[in-house]
Amino acid sequence: MAARTGLSVKTIRYDSAIGLLSLTRRSAGGHRRYAHEALEQLRLVQQLRALNPRSLKSPSSPQVNAHSVIW
Repeated sequence: MAARTGLSVKTIRYDSAIGLLSLTRRSAGGHRRYAHEALEQLRLVQQLRALNPRSLKSPSSPQVNAHSVIW
């Protein structure tokens, strides 16, 4: 996921921890496995951060995902 987005693993883990990114499952070795939908969610988060970097920094922020945004 980090290679596909250009983001650090730490950033992706943070986004997942605060509920901005859905984790689909873990491998037998404990590695995070994300669905294609998670990649789209991460791209949306990147775009929103570019518009307003402070809006997605706090765990108290509302959850944002591709399904909750009205285009």
